[in-house]
Amino acid sequence: MLRILLLLLLSTAFFCCSTPETDREKFTWKGKKIVWTGTTTPWQYDTKSYPNQIGKLLETEMFNTSVANSRIAFRAKDTEGVGLEGLSGTYAELIASGYAQNFSYENKIIPYLKDPYNADVVVIDHGQNDAELLESRPGTIDSRDKSTFYGAFNSVIDAIQKQNPKCKIILCTPPNGYVYGGVEPFVSRFRILRSAILAIGYSRKLPVWDMMSRSGITAGNVSVWTNNDLYPNQTMTDSLAKDGYTFFSSIDFNL
Repeated sequence: MLRILLLLLLSTAFFCCSTPETDREKFTWKGKKIVWTGTTTPWQYDTKSYPNQIGKLLETEMFNTSVANSRIAFRAKDTEGVGLEGLSGTYAELIASGYAQNFSYENKIIPYLKDPYNADVVVIDHGQNDAELLESRPGTIDSRDKSTFYGAFNSVIDAIQKQNPKCKIILCTPPNGYVYGGVEPFVSRFRILRSAILAIGYSRKLPVWDMMSRSGITAGNVSVWTNNDLYPNQTMTDSLAKDGYTFFSSIDFNL
């Protein structure tokens, strides 16, 4: 009996003190390179934009390629000259339709996945200017039709993963779900937008910084935290940067 107890004690000590083979070093952001593409919200305030502030807090190299008033969906112009000049369009498609080529993912993302940049992470901060598209052309969750909401997101994600399969991707919901004072149809439209971006994250197994649920902007205080009830003011932008730092720090990509 004494011998059995001794063996049990030795076994317990071994398992308590040994290091599992699955143990690994936690992912660290320091020194990583991030490409942040989006609309007016991440574009505004230059060095004081929340992407640039987050990059500094994380000690990363940040490439903020956001464009004011841009969108993600692409549709060539029809006979009446109506189309969508979004990020998912290729350089050739945008030029052929008479759009500015710098909206394309081929300009805003792909170059930063190659030498000399070799970015580790891409943040897609789009959707706000495509919210209305969810009503007219949502597409299916697995669509690749760039003229639809889901198809445009999937096309850009595919392009990133094709160029660099190891590159990590983060999605974002917009911070303000109460544009124009929180009146309809905008409140419902932005709730649907948030759900759609979360659904893409779930479908593609990507983390989502859900700013809409974390910003604290409500119908009652939207005029305090935004300019013209639309885009975050500098105070809210600073607050988003701190929250973004907290959220990003919680992610363990283990690159």
